[in-house]
Amino acid sequence: MGRLRIVGGAFRGRYVKVPQGSMVRPTAEMVREALFNVLGELQGCVVMDLFAGSGALGLEAISRGAVWCTFVERDRRVASVLRENLVALGVQEVSEVFVANYTAGLGLVTRKGRRYDVMFVDPPYEITGEVVECIRPWLTRLVKGGGLVVVEARKGQTFDPGLTEGLEEVFSRSYGDTSLCIVRRGEEDR
Repeated sequence: MGRLRIVGGAFRGRYVKVPQGSMVRPTAEMVREALFNVLGELQGCVVMDLFAGSGALGLEAISRGAVWCTFVERDRRVASVLRENLVALGVQEVSEVFVANYTAGLGLVTRKGRRYDVMFVDPPYEITGEVVECIRPWLTRLVKGGGLVVVEARKGQTFDPGLTEGLEEVFSRSYGDTSLCIVRRGEEDR
């Protein structure tokens, strides 16, 4: 079992578990720190961590003031470690874990009527383009007006960050081998 450090907020310096030998690729500490510096204040935000893995992005968001996080992770063993991390940090009451592939997870969340201020999308790099295309129709139902979608990809990977009409790119930068793209949904339905 590996370990990952929370880099900011209430749980700064605390460690969580990362399953060994799985396909989990936690967002590097430097990238998480840079991302959350860009995102700024998360007090009161509702977030989703799609392709959650160890839960690094969602846990970092809760540590920085998010009031709810939905984690979607398809691997049962990885989701079990994620649940252990939620209990270890005492945040199981402000989170939920769906063990499902991303499309089934998005369907479950939609049926619950949840809407998000920030949606983290960190798929395996080899399917980033496919995932971005697939989630387009879900975004107007899941992301609140003015909400953000954060896509993590391999540096140099090409995909359309605009995602869909009504979303505009507000940030794009590479950190080492990782690229981050942040798009904002229009305010029209807020």
